[in-house]
Amino acid sequence: MLVLGINRNYALQKLYDLNCPLSVYETCQTKQLIDCAKLYECQSLIDLMDEKFEDLQKKDLKEAEEEKVKNGFLEGQLFIYGCYRDNFCVKENAN
Repeated sequence: MLVLGINRNYALQKLYDLNCPLSVYETCQTKQLIDCAKLYECQSLIDLMDEKFEDLQKKDLKEAEEEKVKNGFLEGQLFIYGCYRDNFCVKENAN
């Protein structure tokens, strides 16, 4: 619909309403298609889509960072638990 020019507002609104991860939009090359289609009459919806892409990208980065922390990685450094005398375990940076 976007390429043919039929119901462009409707097509953009439906893309905006979709609740899917960024990878789906990337696989379908949605952002590139919107940029190439030169949809000047739909600029407000295009701006909303750009915001949505940015939000989804931030969400993906946050989830990836949380996964790293969950797996014991923080800022590229592995944290381990080391046991010392008195059987007291503390978290230390493994350098």
